[in-house]
Amino acid sequence: MHFFCLLCHGAVLLYWWKSVEKLFSKLSEEQRNVAANKPHGICKIKRKGWRISYNEAVEILKQASKTFAFKPEWGCDLQTEHEKYLVQHCGEVPVFVINYPYDLKPFYMRDNEDGPQRTVAAVDLLVPGIGELCGGSLREERLPFLQSRLQRLGLADTYQWYLDLRKFGSVPHGGFGMGFERYLQYILGVDNIKDVIPFPRFPHSCLL
Repeated sequence: MHFFCLLCHGAVLLYWWKSVEKLFSKLSEEQRNVAANKPHGICKIKRKGWRISYNEAVEILKQASKTFAFKPEWGCDLQTEHEKYLVQHCGEVPVFVINYPYDLKPFYMRDNEDGPQRTVAAVDLLVPGIGELCGGSLREERLPFLQSRLQRLGLADTYQWYLDLRKFGSVPHGGFGMGFERYLQYILGVDNIKDVIPFPRFPHSCLL
């Protein structure tokens, strides 16, 4: 069943890839040359990516000669500066970071049951010039695991409705979310995310 979940995610990513290839085929030679000279953009999508674990990512950051505003430590979330450095370290290609610390992620992410440095089956996709583009995980379908974690967090009553969804059985499944404006920024090679937002947002612009 886990393979089925990954297959479904793969189908979505394949559709995304085919859409990118279709868009790439419509670019003029001049547009391709401009995109090729940017640190990110549609030309860079066709390069092979990397997959590293969260543990490996933290070790890479600790050994970096660069000084970060946020010191990289195991158990802390990766900041944008960390994500961009990891992409640079891997050769300016997309990077999948997998298996994040158990206590760092929400209760619904699946426990890997992997010993003292406990992790969950989570993944973030980092891309050149942007940082995190997608985030996802396998979901915890095992009721006892969910009950134990929610009780420890003191959230069992608040999320009783969620437990009820698993009470009579479930199937292994997963999900992910993608920042659409970051996606546009990446494939178009736009430096500032404000330039790809279709509806401008600024203070006091949402009047109720």
